[in-house]
Amino acid sequence: MTIVMVASGSPVFYLHKLVNQARFYSRSHAGAWSQLPGSMPMKNPFSRLEITEKTWLCLLLICIINMLVFIGRVLSSAPDQQVLYIPDDGFYYLVLARNFARLWMWTFDSGVSLTSGFHPMLAYLLAIIHYCLNPGNQLFITASILLTAFITFGACLVALKSFISNGNWQILAASALVISSPNFTFNSVTIMEWPLVVLFSALYARQIEKMGAANPAPAIAGADHHAINAVSLFFIAFLGSLSRTDFGLIPLAFFLASFIIYLLNRFVQAKRTRTFLLLLLSGLAGSIVATLLIFLHNYIFSGSYIQYSAKMKLLWSQNTGPMLAPIQNLIWSVVPGFPVYAGFGLHPVLKLAVILTLIALSFWILVWAVGMKRIREIPYLNQYSDARLILFIGSNLAILGYSILYYMHPAAIQPWYSANLIAPIVIGISGILIVLDSTKIRIISLAILSGLIIRNITTVDIMKPRWPNQYALYQTGIYLAENMPNTRIGSWNSGIINFYQGGKVVNLDGLVNNDIYQYAITDSLPCYLIDKRIIYLADHEIQFERYLGGTSGSLIRENITLVHRFNMQLPPHNTSLYKINLATLESQARCGQIEKSTQEQHAGL
Repeated sequence: MTIVMVASGSPVFYLHKLVNQARFYSRSHAGAWSQLPGSMPMKNPFSRLEITEKTWLCLLLICIINMLVFIGRVLSSAPDQQVLYIPDDGFYYLVLARNFARLWMWTFDSGVSLTSGFHPMLAYLLAIIHYCLNPGNQLFITASILLTAFITFGACLVALKSFISNGNWQILAASALVISSPNFTFNSVTIMEWPLVVLFSALYARQIEKMGAANPAPAIAGADHHAINAVSLFFIAFLGSLSRTDFGLIPLAFFLASFIIYLLNRFVQAKRTRTFLLLLLSGLAGSIVATLLIFLHNYIFSGSYIQYSAKMKLLWSQNTGPMLAPIQNLIWSVVPGFPVYAGFGLHPVLKLAVILTLIALSFWILVWAVGMKRIREIPYLNQYSDARLILFIGSNLAILGYSILYYMHPAAIQPWYSANLIAPIVIGISGILIVLDSTKIRIISLAILSGLIIRNITTVDIMKPRWPNQYALYQTGIYLAENMPNTRIGSWNSGIINFYQGGKVVNLDGLVNNDIYQYAITDSLPCYLIDKRIIYLADHEIQFERYLGGTSGSLIRENITLVHRFNMQLPPHNTSLYKINLATLESQARCGQIEKSTQEQHAGL
């Protein structure tokens, strides 16, 4: 029921349920704690933890309120200010959804090309909003921000639900630290898939937690109980993978964790751990089914099973090679939450040292706990060790897996890629605090983490907008709508420009244009401009200077003439409009030879 309420967009009703559960918790938690099925008589910890719990609960609520205030500030801003908080890729989704609601085809440029370069769940949610409301530009942006903010708030409620069910202050501390980070706050309004991924990864972890708490020996539970758990894991993973294709690494990580626990306990509790293994296999199956459905969806709407945006990013990564800095900064932006976006984080070497230390400490906790040297002394792990250890091991595996993935393919790593890391990092931090729990640790963690949280909150409040350069893109889109509404224009950073221009701008970076890839692999972009009769280019000036490399870039630069320049206050991010001399470009480009080579390479893919 919880899954259905949150996933269907009912956080208000879900919050009402949480309040009622919290009241029950405050009245009866002390007695209920020692009466859990199969639990050993133990000293009631509620009175001992009451002050700590209240302190962290207040800090978490402050972080959530701070995020809501930030969202309200963005919603109340003028359009030319809102675009400074929503990434250009967010406007890709808005344009795609608007076109699908009108044309019933996934196209960014009103039919010039088709695209598979998006994650379907958010795109369809936005398309439904546009189809039902038929809104203008500003109303569509407002409704979309409210949607993503609503989902983000639902993810925060999952953390509160976990606390109310288990009474551990550690989940509050870890959640407060992550929610207070600039990364979390900014992503709450990005109109990207980020909040969906955070919500479903949190729900997935919560479902595993419930599997352990519902019955200390799930192997002896009834078939109906197993079926509910299996179906819940399947559909959460299914929806998560529809939200972002690489979400499947999270169910895989938890499945591998359960397999590790099964191997360690096969001579002791084989039947019990085998049940966890089979249940988590259903979650992995949900991700696999969703991925296959995405492949089918891509083929039906664009004629290709694989997303061409993924092919383009793979091509960019081949040019750059593996890089550590993007994933390092991505993890550091989530925890410990220093404002790396503002440019005054720690030295990269120190960042890496902190990350490696946290990973090493997590694995040390794993060895300690699995070795049963102290596990019976930890109330949170006492009777439900399998589920807790699966969460801890799986979270570490997920962080490691995404780190390797983004290290090998660092091109176009963006702040919203942190979505897959949020839940694993929260679980990892809470696990460290749980195992090391003592009066001294509580005092130290309260001092350090609360200091970080306060710094994060004040940083978000005074921080400049994440993408100030996008003001020029906004100006360009407005100008083109007023002066060139029916002209075919090409652009690389085309989301904002196309949204405000009206939908005639053609994407040239290949993220939402499947046709670009076959031209990109042979460095023949001029031929695409000629084939599609694109006579204008609009983008940041730095785009023409830095990214138009190779033979085709030089050829394009030699055959364009400046028409208009926007916003002279942000060099090198001023935006310029150029006209292409197609006749001269066509005479100089060797499109016949390139086309033959392109077809040969494309046929071999």
